Amino acid sequence: MHEFQRILGERVKEERRKRRLTQKQLADFVHSNKRTILDIEMGRGNPKLETLFSILNYLEIDPYTIFFNRAFILF
Repeated sequence: MHEFQRILGERVKEERRKRRLTQKQLADFVHSNKRTILDIEMGRGNPKLETLFSILNYLEIDPYTIFFNRAFILF
C-alpha cells in the first residue's frame, strides 16, 4: 500500500464518520458504490479520478493534504 492510499483511507473514514454517514450513504451522494468506499477506506483499490474528487469534494478534504501529506499554503 502506498502512503497516500493509507492517508486517503484514514481521512475519508474520519470525515465520513464526523458527518455520521454510512459507507452506503456516502457512496450514494457521490454516485458510487459501497464497495468503492470500503476499498478506499481500507487503503485498497484504485478509484477513478472522477470518483476520488467527488468524494474529496463532498467531504471537503483538501487533495493536497492527501497527496503531499500537508496543507497547501500560499505565501
